[in-house]
Order: sequence, then C-alpha cells, then structure tokens
Amino acid sequence: KDERIKKIKIKDLLSHKAGFDRRLSPDPMLSEHPWCPDNIERLASIKLDHNPGEVYSYSNLGYCLLGEIIKRHAKKPLEEVFQHDLIFPAKAKMITLKKGEVIHNEPLPIFDNNESQEDLLNIRFEAMQATGSWAGRSRDFLDVLDLITSPSSNFLSLSGRHALLSTAPECEISQWRTCHGYAFYRYREKGRKTMYWRD
Repeated sequence: KDERIKKIKIKDLLSHKAGFDRRLSPDPMLSEHPWCPDNIERLASIKLDHNPGEVYSYSNLGYCLLGEIIKRHAKKPLEEVFQHDLIFPAKAKMITLKKGEVIHNEPLPIFDNNESQEDLLNIRFEAMQATGSWAGRSRDFLDVLDLITSPSSNFLSLSGRHALLSTAPECEISQWRTCHGYAFYRYREKGRKTMYWRD
C-alpha cells in the first residue's frame, strides 16, 4: 500500500525514524490485539505517517519489527535469543518476561499523563518482548548494560559501543526526551554531564 515501507532501514527502526508516529496513528502495540508480531503481513496494508529517516517519533512498533528481524535471522524464538545472548552471559538470573501483573516488591511505575497502571497491565506483554516487557532487579539490568557497553567486555567492538551511544548530529541534546540514538536517549542539561538513558 505504501511504497515507502520498502525504504525503511534498520537504523530508522532503532532511531525511531521509520515513519510511524503514534501521535498521528494509533500505536498498534498498545491495542488489545496487536498485529505485530503474529500477523506481520499487516505491514503491507498500512500507510506511514512520515518518510523513513526524516522525523523522530518513539515507536513500539519499530521495536516489534526489529524483534521479528532478529527472530528470523536467529531462526529461534525471540525470548530464547534474549536469554541465550544477553541475560545468561550477563549472569542476570532475575530477569524474566513480564506478565500483566505487579510483581511483589516492584517499585510503583511513573506514568505519562495519558497512561495508567490499568493500561500498563492490559498490554499484551508476550507481543512486547522486543519493546522491553522484561522484569527484574535493577542490578541485573545493570549487568546486562555492562556486558553491552563496558570497555572490558568483548561483547561488542569499540565501534559497536560507540554506535550505541551515538545520536544524529542535528539532535538537540538539551531538549528532554527528543534525542534518541540506536539504543538510548541522550540529554545534557547546561553545565552538567551528558546522560544516556532508557525508560
């Protein structure tokens, strides 16, 4: 339906510039029955909101599509890829797939104005593996992050670690939650150190 879909690159999906904009079109991943990943053929029938590579708009759908790419390349379920390639090597024993429930002693989440805990718990978490439907201790997530970014780890090359922290040159890092690279938001308040973060 939309020929521009053929022009979407992996870097567009990673940097949230694939052309999906949840401010203009509903986010399918937050619906009761998201079409990604189980009905991926639906991609052929949608229309993009923007040209790929041009406009930043955070996209859960982009992450779901990346998950499908990884799953098909690895020829095994995405949960298995994450556990085998990230969680086990990081020795992050407490990270598990999140279900639609609040885990005992889990910190209370902070929501945007248009979200609620009820909305969060109604998400179809099994469809959101590539978006981040994982639960665990912050120590375990830090161990995964160390595995990926630490200079003492050989998990990624130096250029790979650099790419994770890179953002587009035109990105205005003094504006909160607008400058997203391949893996993290980047932000620097005047007179402070640069901060890299994810929700």
